[in-house]
Amino acid sequence: MNFEFFDAGMDLRVTTGKLPHWCQPGVTYFITWRTDDSIPRDALDLWVRRRDDWLRRHCIDPGKPNWSARLDDLPECQQHEFHSAFSREFLGYLDRGHGHVR
Repeated sequence: MNFEFFDAGMDLRVTTGKLPHWCQPGVTYFITWRTDDSIPRDALDLWVRRRDDWLRRHCIDPGKPNWSARLDDLPECQQHEFHSAFSREFLGYLDRGHGHVR
């Protein structure tokens, strides 16, 4: 079995939904997922409250389905502030390896 890796010089298609997906014919893909209990409930609840408070302070309603698109409309320095505070923290929780596969 041969694995062909992504080649930046070849044709590429990028689609978006919740996350961008890069598609290139003939290359090997990998899938990352997490289980429901990957982040302890109390840590997740606190993280969501802090994130939602930050969004509200920046006039974004976290209850609306388009809140992440509204985040993209903020100045780059505020987007960086958000991702430094919340995206990295969330990924850090996932990296700790809580939970189990059933």
